[in-house]
Amino acid sequence: MEVFNQINHWHWWGMGALWIIGELLAPNGKFLVIGIAAGVTGLLLRVMPGLEGLWQLGVFVALTTIGLLLAHLRAGKTSEG
Repeated sequence: MEVFNQINHWHWWGMGALWIIGELLAPNGKFLVIGIAAGVTGLLLRVMPGLEGLWQLGVFVALTTIGLLLAHLRAGKTSEG
């Protein structure tokens, strides 16, 4: 798991930008949530540069899961009414 300790905030921001570009190509809202989660993880790493690699991955997965759950709940409410 040494590879996760070599990731810096620019990697997260670049990955977030790629996910957001993917959202432009296939607009469904899910890629946007993943891109925002990657951007927020990069911002957190910028503020806390000593954050371990697995913690970074955990924050990214948690933010993505929460964001996708909220997007799913929001989509369900808009399709009902």
